[in-house]
Amino acid sequence: MKRKRWTVLAIFAMVVALLPLSAAPAAGTAGTSVFINEIHYDNTGGDTGEAVEVAGPAGTDLTGWSIVLYNGSGGANYGTIDLSGTIPDQMAGYGTLSFPQASIQNGAPDGLALVDNSSTVVQFLSYEGTFTATTGPADGMTSTDIGVSESSSTPVGDSLQLVGTGSIYEDFTWTGPTPATFGAVNTGQTLTAVPAPDVTNTIYEIQYTTGDASPLAGQTVVTEGVVTAVFGRKVFIQDGTGPFSGLYLYNPSPIPAVGNVVRVQGQVKEYHGKTEIDGGALWNIGPGTFPAPEVLATGDIAREQWESVFVRAENATVVDPDLGHGEWSVDDDSGPVRVDDLGSYGYVPYAGDPVTFVQGPLDYAYGNFKIEPRDDGDLFVDLRACGLRYTPIYDIQGSGDASPIEGSMIWTEGVVTADFQESSELKGFFLQDAAGDGDVATSDGIFVYQKAMWGDVEVGQHLRFQAKVAEYYGLTELKYVSDLTVCGSGSVTPTAVDLPVAEDDREPYEGMLLTFPESLAVADSYNLTKYGEVILSADGRLFAPTNQFAPSFDWYDSNDSDGVAEILEPRLLVLDDASNHQYPDPVPYIQPYGTLRWGDTTTDLTGVLTYAYGAYKLEPTEAVVFSEDNPRPGTPPGVGGVIKVGSFNLHNWWTTLGGRGARSESQLEKQGAKLVAAITGLGADVIGVQELENNGDTAVSALVDLLNAEEGAGTWDYIRDPDYPGGIEATNAIKVGIIYKPAVVSPVGDAQWSLDASFAEARPPLAQTFEFYGDEFTLVVNHFKSKGYYGDTLAEGDEDIGDGQGYYNATRVSQARAVVEFVSALEDAGKPNVLAVGDLNVYAKEDPVVVLEADLENLLAGLPINDKYSYTYYGQAGELDYAFANDAMQEYVRGAGIWHIDAAEPVGFNYYGASSLYAADPFRASDHDPVIVGVCELIPPEIYLSADPDVLFPPNHRYVEVNVDVTVVDNYPQDVEWHLVSVVSNEPDNGRGDGNTVRDIVIIDDTTFLLRAERSGHGDGRIYTATYEATDSCGNTTVATVTITVPRGHGMRPRMR
Repeated sequence: MKRKRWTVLAIFAMVVALLPLSAAPAAGTAGTSVFINEIHYDNTGGDTGEAVEVAGPAGTDLTGWSIVLYNGSGGANYGTIDLSGTIPDQMAGYGTLSFPQASIQNGAPDGLALVDNSSTVVQFLSYEGTFTATTGPADGMTSTDIGVSESSSTPVGDSLQLVGTGSIYEDFTWTGPTPATFGAVNTGQTLTAVPAPDVTNTIYEIQYTTGDASPLAGQTVVTEGVVTAVFGRKVFIQDGTGPFSGLYLYNPSPIPAVGNVVRVQGQVKEYHGKTEIDGGALWNIGPGTFPAPEVLATGDIAREQWESVFVRAENATVVDPDLGHGEWSVDDDSGPVRVDDLGSYGYVPYAGDPVTFVQGPLDYAYGNFKIEPRDDGDLFVDLRACGLRYTPIYDIQGSGDASPIEGSMIWTEGVVTADFQESSELKGFFLQDAAGDGDVATSDGIFVYQKAMWGDVEVGQHLRFQAKVAEYYGLTELKYVSDLTVCGSGSVTPTAVDLPVAEDDREPYEGMLLTFPESLAVADSYNLTKYGEVILSADGRLFAPTNQFAPSFDWYDSNDSDGVAEILEPRLLVLDDASNHQYPDPVPYIQPYGTLRWGDTTTDLTGVLTYAYGAYKLEPTEAVVFSEDNPRPGTPPGVGGVIKVGSFNLHNWWTTLGGRGARSESQLEKQGAKLVAAITGLGADVIGVQELENNGDTAVSALVDLLNAEEGAGTWDYIRDPDYPGGIEATNAIKVGIIYKPAVVSPVGDAQWSLDASFAEARPPLAQTFEFYGDEFTLVVNHFKSKGYYGDTLAEGDEDIGDGQGYYNATRVSQARAVVEFVSALEDAGKPNVLAVGDLNVYAKEDPVVVLEADLENLLAGLPINDKYSYTYYGQAGELDYAFANDAMQEYVRGAGIWHIDAAEPVGFNYYGASSLYAADPFRASDHDPVIVGVCELIPPEIYLSADPDVLFPPNHRYVEVNVDVTVVDNYPQDVEWHLVSVVSNEPDNGRGDGNTVRDIVIIDDTTFLLRAERSGHGDGRIYTATYEATDSCGNTTVATVTITVPRGHGMRPRMR
């Protein structure tokens, strides 16, 4: 068969002329051998069991085939069923495969197309009418109506089926609905085999010639061979070994599987110089023995006798890596031979690569012989030796978010910087190019997914291996590692990084060994106990911007929904624990001082940077040590006062299990123990609480019972809810409440709710007046609408406009105004001293706080910046919990503060966290810190004085010891202080006619002094006056005096002037 060269135009014309125009014929007959055999798309009630069944010759591989679903109204395709599997032998060499598919449409009409693995439409059928497809593989084709249909009254379990006897679609007719038989030959259907014809010619007889073409060209033959390769519709078969033993089949029907012995009947043709059988009928005879490859010198392969034979070249070298159209060449010094890419393999040829072997059927096209490897198993390029060419890590990473060579099999080298291969770790290691490329846009490091069991490595080893480049949820990595070789040892100097660095600018560091010399503070430990993660921040502790500054559109990224201020994100770094496991035990990073709190710091952090779950994370390669910069406060801040008033969000104290709070009795017990420790430790006498379950008195009374069990019966009580809207009838799941110590304060009158409309579907404020030590004040407890959005309809102004105030700002502003009006109404009702506390769900500079501060005094406004927080969210700390006083109440307040026992602590210390961290202490009893206010009464103490003696006579100029009895009475008797201010006389020490003496007053102590019994001979008598002052713990002061007289004569009293 002499080879002829064709021009491109001639070749194109011939290809077009010879393309098949219809579905492939069945074996031995004209017709459709692989066909749709059963359909179910509609039934009574909800559609169930919808499916499509395909029938055909046993051994037919349906991989790459599909069923495309069409809507008859408009002709567009609306879904695709990807087929797979090999048709089994269920009857006479034929069988069926069924494919379930929900939501097959049941319009009038609708349809479906069977498409083979070369994207050729084999069938385009419809039911309930015909239509023309307008999209998809059947675009422009008109459907064939099968003539039967289903409806909404079709019994469940029925289907439409082919019945009759035969081996091709055209032999059968549609019937139904009848009981379905998916996965089996239909009832009433007999599949009959068409006997394979006898072999008329061997492949050798077809191929061997000394002339220009096959001696059998143009003749119809029957031949037989083992399938050696299938490339879509292109099939190679071979009979034995040696020259002229291979043959090319184009689009036989059905397409066979590699390794099967097949018999084919068809006309021998010469297609552009290649001998082939085009569109022949094919019979699967059964499994065969794959022929051994013909091992040939590269210079001997490109010859007529090896056309379509499975050949193999060994120990060659790539000489031309790119001949165009996916072709390349190898040479073993005997001459080059081409290699093509009809198959699917990952190898990318490079000049000089050592090819251990390459094999495949020898194709002929466009004037050249070429080996066609089927897959990666048909070639092996030995790049295991250190020093051979490889793809540097920085070229693998590229300068974009994803690798420019994703999916490629590559060789690379580098130094191991971190080893996390264990199953409890990341199941891999980090590799870095020790020199790098000096390009700040590309990373020199990469993660290698390689468990220790697949090849253990050590830090410092210089490795070489082959792997596939992959993107794993945004992380560029290497996987499927093979041929790993230790080339030696090396080291990598960590790259110093100084935050802030924007998240989008961290890609060039992905996979690299980094160090952060600066001090980094713990910003958030929410995921510490679950994922082993801590969020750190540079440049000090992290505060929500609106906690310090007025709301601004400059703070937040409107495209980011995580609530983190855009200006703060570059300061953040996630510190991970190099593990993919949840709930690590022990919990990492808990320090020897027993916790890891917001604000604690670490310096010189070193590790490798990875990317997971949408964030860059540092996996430490050295021990991480934190400094206790924000130690646990053992006691609340000192706020003075004779009573203390608190505010505490209880973080869903629910007695109904499985709701928003505890999910078991054990959890409820743990939650209660921590709340008791926090409340008793706070030292308050009255506490406004938030996030009580709205179940009447049940939740609040259960809390009081726990407190009394700890501190004694009757120590605590609670305010009973007034009527609607704050009781169990209210729509909100949680409510506010008040607990108090009846031995210290006493309720005055009934409690009342705010009836303002802004609280109609929220938590209305609760007010209660208390008497204490003769004075009164009224406590108003609040819990404003949160910032979160849960899909409900938003009122005007409640949208998140991106200034940092979140959703429902307008509602919270209305609630703040309502509180101001509520306080004013209480004042008008004769309750002048009002203290408003609670969780307002706003930071210190946001609009609702501004509204409140216009009429009330913010008692926490003067706290230092590092103390102004009661809650943390995504690493940002801020105040959500407040205390406000009206003008009259300000006189009673002696101090206010926040007890930081919760917000700074890891979440895992709470009642549902890690059991190894739980303690019945106040730390992380809630997610909010409690607020404490010191309150004083304003009634001054009373002083009662009596002197003994109170008359000095006779006036003999001698000292007389005088003792004063002092009695001080106060409403709050503890810590009342009194002292002698002075002892004075209405006459001078050495007055006229008094005996010429001095030092008439000698003070021994506050109640004892010596007074001289003398008076002026010219006066009306002498008066000594002792002045005393008493001050109670609230600073209320009383002054009193007592007099001792020296009369002018016996029985006379000095006259007061």
